[in-house]
Amino acid sequence: MSLISQEDINKVRNSANIVDVIGNYISLTPKGKNFFAVCPFHEDHNPSMSVSPDKQIYRCFVCGNTGNVFTFVEKFLGISFAEAVFMVAKACGVTLSSEQTLKKEDKFQKEHELMALVLKIYQNNLHAYEGEKALAYLQNRGLLDDTIKEFEIGLSLNKNILHDLLKEKEYGDKMLEDLGLINCNEKEFLDVFRNRILFPIHDLNGYVVGFTGRCYLTDIVPKYLNTKETYLFKKGKVLFNYHRARDAIRLNKTLILVEGNMDAIRLSSVGIKNVVALMGTSLTKEQIEALKKLRVHLILMLDNDDAGRNAMLEHIPKLLKQGFKVDVIDISKLGKYKDFGDLGDSD
Repeated sequence: MSLISQEDINKVRNSANIVDVIGNYISLTPKGKNFFAVCPFHEDHNPSMSVSPDKQIYRCFVCGNTGNVFTFVEKFLGISFAEAVFMVAKACGVTLSSEQTLKKEDKFQKEHELMALVLKIYQNNLHAYEGEKALAYLQNRGLLDDTIKEFEIGLSLNKNILHDLLKEKEYGDKMLEDLGLINCNEKEFLDVFRNRILFPIHDLNGYVVGFTGRCYLTDIVPKYLNTKETYLFKKGKVLFNYHRARDAIRLNKTLILVEGNMDAIRLSSVGIKNVVALMGTSLTKEQIEALKKLRVHLILMLDNDDAGRNAMLEHIPKLLKQGFKVDVIDISKLGKYKDFGDLGDSD
């Protein structure tokens, strides 16, 4: 376990306002000198957690959970103390002398670096000469350049390049294959997402863990291809756009839950930022736990087909049982509705 200097800890503690930091994760309501919130550490339905800006501590009067700004972030995110210091420092704009040491706390550091590098390669491809047709395809379907940039949309070229590009970077073939980026056979290394527009998938902390590939030429099947299940990418633990939407969700005190990543991208592109997508219609225990931490009103807006309607009928009782306030948007009542998941090409 790497160490963090006491000097850095003190610097961050003196710079951080516990109300601002905790307010980034849960909704706080001022009451007298303190702020109150529904406690995220037990089944709480009434605000029982007090946050004191004077003492810079929080305390739940029901479950007894208490601590400072680092304690809260550590327990809320399920990370180490050093990682919590790093997260708080980042939120407060504090540069740490031991930042490189802290980064080593990430046990998947090399994998995260690799996925970020691959994402940059895909983004560069989209804006290179060979990406002109794919870029035009996205633009013709209403995605503005700002949206393409915000969601880091990229392109895998019609050739196998990842192995050759990355072999000098000390990333082994096994890691590339294990993360679902290439397939290896006796003769060559094949890019998994060859000739597809790519939408990066991030975990709840914002690390790239996988991709959704969408064909833009009619002769490629299947139309959509997701990263296989890996030790980084677990479909049931992912909520697309969660890391981007978190602030807007807390600001609006409302989360719109949709079915696919393009639904989230489309809504976000017209200013509806508090939107998160499932990777399909299933809603897992891990995803529900992530949503519970936000402590906000939940609106279901799944597809207007049998699968979407059946999913809503299945999800609503589970969500109500977990204490959610749930409403439903019936897409069939909104008039003509483009198939967001198909990039709007099914008029």
